[in-house]
Amino acid sequence: MLAGWPRRAAAALCLVLALATAISHPRSQAARAAPARVPAGLVATTAVVSEDATAFVHVGDRIDLVAPADSALGQGGTASPTVVASGVQVLAMHPSSSSLSGPRSVQLLVAARRDVAVQIAAHQGTQVLAAISAPP
Repeated sequence: MLAGWPRRAAAALCLVLALATAISHPRSQAARAAPARVPAGLVATTAVVSEDATAFVHVGDRIDLVAPADSALGQGGTASPTVVASGVQVLAMHPSSSSLSGPRSVQLLVAARRDVAVQIAAHQGTQVLAAISAPP
């Protein structure tokens, strides 16, 4: 009967450690709270932005998303840059996977009105630029 006590003690210790890790891990709590951060009346959408353009962008900033002139030409637009979205709020930032030959990019999760989210979605194949319009 006493021969199994080390194994039971080790199992109990592992259970306590797993529980403590699950409770104290801030990322898991943030992941559950992410949908609550979208302000009422807005939707969350993503935009791929050049890594260089996000050097000074932080979560909570309000930014403008601008499509460069060459992408506007590809969609039948003019030769000048196009403002895709104005004043959208950054909810999260995540590095995108990048190829060795292409520029590095960051995927931004932003809160926007539905009509603005549609504009952003129209530029999903394009790497847009981010300009800070209002810090948090």
